[in-house]
Amino acid sequence: MRNIIAIMKKQWKDTLKNKPVLIQFIIFPIMAVIMTKLVEIPGMAPTYFIKIFAGMFVGMSPLVATSSILSEEKDQGTLRVLFMSNVKSMEYLLAIGSYVFLFSMLGAGVMCLAGGYVGSDALRFLIILAAGILTSILIGSAIGVFSKNQMVATSIMTPLMMIFAFVPMIGGFNEQVQKVSRFLYSGQIDYLIDHIGNNESMISSLLIILINAIIALVLFALSYKNLRKVSCQ
Repeated sequence: MRNIIAIMKKQWKDTLKNKPVLIQFIIFPIMAVIMTKLVEIPGMAPTYFIKIFAGMFVGMSPLVATSSILSEEKDQGTLRVLFMSNVKSMEYLLAIGSYVFLFSMLGAGVMCLAGGYVGSDALRFLIILAAGILTSILIGSAIGVFSKNQMVATSIMTPLMMIFAFVPMIGGFNEQVQKVSRFLYSGQIDYLIDHIGNNESMISSLLIILINAIIALVLFALSYKNLRKVSCQ
């Protein structure tokens, strides 16, 4: 716990200094609120923009923030120091993941309020986004640890976040794309958000999200173990 708390404190202190990471947590919630409050189209659902930006937020922001933090710490040599301090992969992942998760859930809360979700619908909305955020954190962690530097991390992260953010949205208009997007955790997040209030079972969708998360976790653990081995030689 001491290792986890120490790493989290460091990240909290670095938050205001790291503007590119900070903006990831606020840009989509702000856009969702602005579009919801200012744009009115006859026949459009009140939560239309919330659903769109919530899906994009989950598929992009936690992933970008996590991979940026980890790749930056690799460049600065911070990870090497942590390796020498015998910080385990799960300790590091919990520390960085908790930091990103808390900031991301603040954004999710803002969108929940802007969408007018209340009671069980609000709880369902937050649970759905929390599941997507956790999966994005694991994917971002795997990218950050695997990449040699920030440039490589960006080159891997950019196409992935575009796929996770936009393929599900395109799938809403194209049946062929939808067949692919249903295997992505972000596709299931979009589906679940779109069906809030229908009292449909979330089990199958959460199972797909869990499989995505487990794959990312395994990749992170293997990359972290390999990086630690190389760095400590």
